[in-house]
Amino acid sequence: MSNVQAALRSQTLAHRARAKPMLSLAELVSNINVLICRSTGPATYVTFFYAQFDEQTQQLTYVNAGHNPPLLLHATEPELHYQAEARAALKNVFVAGRPNNNGESEAIKLSVGGPVLGVFEGCRY
Repeated sequence: MSNVQAALRSQTLAHRARAKPMLSLAELVSNINVLICRSTGPATYVTFFYAQFDEQTQQLTYVNAGHNPPLLLHATEPELHYQAEARAALKNVFVAGRPNNNGESEAIKLSVGGPVLGVFEGCRY
């Protein structure tokens, strides 16, 4: 886990320090995969989920590398949003604050993803 955290930090900080445009999430996770492949043994792998939420556009962008599909919950009221955030700390749940057309809470399985990290160096996400 410390390898994954270090790889994530190094990838994000390296681009900020060079004033380069931020990597796409797919590029970021592909780079982390290479770093994990090179720093661990052949029997080591990691499941990984990483998401960014843009509050202005209400757009969620994510990469799932072999992790169980998280759920995207849309809350209808601030209280529900807060309760869902509390549950998110305990489960694989990402929370956003927008109801469905019926004004009810909505859960969507984020099932699109790629292979686990650390097994094949040339994976794309």
